[in-house]
Amino acid sequence: MKTIKVRGRSDAKGSLHLDVPVGEADAEFDVTVSVDSPRDASGWLPGFLERFREGWKGDELVRGPQDDYEPREPLR
Repeated sequence: MKTIKVRGRSDAKGSLHLDVPVGEADAEFDVTVSVDSPRDASGWLPGFLERFREGWKGDELVRGPQDDYEPREPLR
């Protein structure tokens, strides 16, 4: 197995199209794709720090409203 790193830009519809050089014509390959989200200059995902700051009220961090989850079987 060989690891190939490529960088691409998504189109207006949010899709990324890749051309991956494999060196063999008319052959089949198994391909695994791992996608990392772009990060801003500080290293955080875009919008993370803004959402985090919204939780601060004065000198304390306030937990926002939580979603309702379906009841689950207890762990045994």
